Amino acid sequence: MSSNPISISAPSAASLYIQMRFGETILASGTGFLVRHDGQVFLATAGHCLSGRDPRTRQPLSEHGGVPDTIDILHNASGQLGVHVTRTEALLDDDGQPRWLAHPNGSELDVGALPLTQLDGVEVLDIYDPDNVGADLAFGPASRVSIVGFPFGLTGGGGFAVWVSGFVASEPELGYEGQPLFLVDARTRTGQSGSPVLIYEGSGSGTLAGGGLGFFPGPVTRFLGIYGGRIDGRTDLGYVWMPSTLSAVIAQT
Repeated sequence: MSSNPISISAPSAASLYIQMRFGETILASGTGFLVRHDGQVFLATAGHCLSGRDPRTRQPLSEHGGVPDTIDILHNASGQLGVHVTRTEALLDDDGQPRWLAHPNGSELDVGALPLTQLDGVEVLDIYDPDNVGADLAFGPASRVSIVGFPFGLTGGGGFAVWVSGFVASEPELGYEGQPLFLVDARTRTGQSGSPVLIYEGSGSGTLAGGGLGFFPGPVTRFLGIYGGRIDGRTDLGYVWMPSTLSAVIAQT
């Protein structure tokens, strides 16, 4: 008796569950994904996941005032789809300075990237490139988007991510409050900060930015940015940092 192979969408595997720790104390969980620049592999995520601080006030986010010094990353195991391995990376160097990179214009641009050193036995699934965002699919107000991450630390089976749908809620080309971001209306929760936000067309077809319908040989994705969190605990509106912010972070190396 033969069994059919399991089909997994690439974004389900590309989002990685992360836990931030101070010593042995777990402070928070979140989401990240891998990007590559000049041969170096980075974990991309929201800046506050790496700093443990509010990006505007710089106050610690943890109730007991701790900020993380290590991060546990649940990676895909090399060549073994469905198997995951945890690798721990230091967030600080020997002098206590951050190893991770913040945006050159300041921490209020809540995007960060950590150069990775513990990649033995890890499958580097770097499907997102901030300088080449994928298919030229149209998006604007009311466009449906997916936020692929780990709400409340939950997984979608094994170590694979959960897909949450939402809609673009502001004009992306105008930015928001003078920053390179746009708003989404989605029922996101704790643990989804750092998630990639994308348009995903599993049918292989979609509306193109220039108008008309495009057809592709398989599922197509347009990477829209990094989910940073809700703008206020009373609303489902959240913010998405545009791919250019991640480009600026990793270009510092």
